[in-house]
Amino acid sequence: MGVSHGRRDDPRVHRRYFAAIAGIFLLYVPDIILIVALLIAGGVLQLLLLPFALLVKRLRRRSQPDTDASWLLDRSRR
Repeated sequence: MGVSHGRRDDPRVHRRYFAAIAGIFLLYVPDIILIVALLIAGGVLQLLLLPFALLVKRLRRRSQPDTDASWLLDRSRR
């Protein structure tokens, strides 16, 4: 009745897998923190620069200069 099926049922094997997964996770924690911090910093920077982007867009829309370049081709002005 209490027949062992080899290494799969051994609790020590499961502990080793868990230890390996936890170790790999701990190795990548600094990278994960760095990526999250960069994403947050990028979002905050975008929010801080949003008013300037809107101002530049408004100024560009307001000052639409006459872009007629026909004077370049006019030979009588030379």
